[in-house]
Amino acid sequence: MNFQKHPINQLRACLLKAHPDIILEFSRYVHLGYGKTKSRDIFNVEGKYITREWLKEQICSLTSGQELALHSRIIYRGKEFHIPMIDFINANSPEKVFPCLSDVNNQLPADIWFYTSGQSLHGYYFCLLDKEHWYKYLASIGLCNKPHNPDIVDQRWIYHSLDHGFSALRWSHNTVIYKSMPEVVQEVSLSY
Repeated sequence: MNFQKHPINQLRACLLKAHPDIILEFSRYVHLGYGKTKSRDIFNVEGKYITREWLKEQICSLTSGQELALHSRIIYRGKEFHIPMIDFINANSPEKVFPCLSDVNNQLPADIWFYTSGQSLHGYYFCLLDKEHWYKYLASIGLCNKPHNPDIVDQRWIYHSLDHGFSALRWSHNTVIYKSMPEVVQEVSLSY
C-alpha cells in the first residue's frame, strides 16, 4: 500500500507535530448508504502511534464490508477538541469551492488540504477547535451552500456530525462502494 498522498501525512506533519500528545478517535464501520452505518466500532489511539505502518495494519485488519474512518473528535490534555473537516458534494475540484470557503478560512488558524476520495472531495484543516467553536464551524460550512445553486457541502454529512457528536471521513478503500483511498489534491491558502 502506498500512503504517499494519504491524509495521514499531513495529520502527522501539521497536527501531531504541534500536539504530539493528542489522542485521536477512529472507527471501523459498515456503510449502509446515505451516511448511515450498520455498525461502528469506535476506538482511540495516542498520536505517537499514528504511523504509515499502523495505518497499513489497521486497513489489513478490516473485515469484509468494513472501512476505517478518522473522527474529528480528539482528546488533548484531558479536554475534547475537534479537527475541522468537510465532506463536499457536487464538487470534484478545489477550484469549484474556493469562492465559498473564504469566510470559513478566515475563522481558522490553518489552511485547508483537499483530498479526492473516489466518491467526493474531502477537506481538512489540520488544527484544533474546542467543542463550542466546532459547532459554529459546522454552521459556517453549511452556509457555504447558496440558495438556487447546487450544494457544495454535504448537508446530510453535517447533520450526521451533529447527531453523532463528531465528524468522520473515510481513510480506507476496503469495499466496492468506494473507488479509492483518499489522496491529496492540494493544500490551499485562502487568505487574502
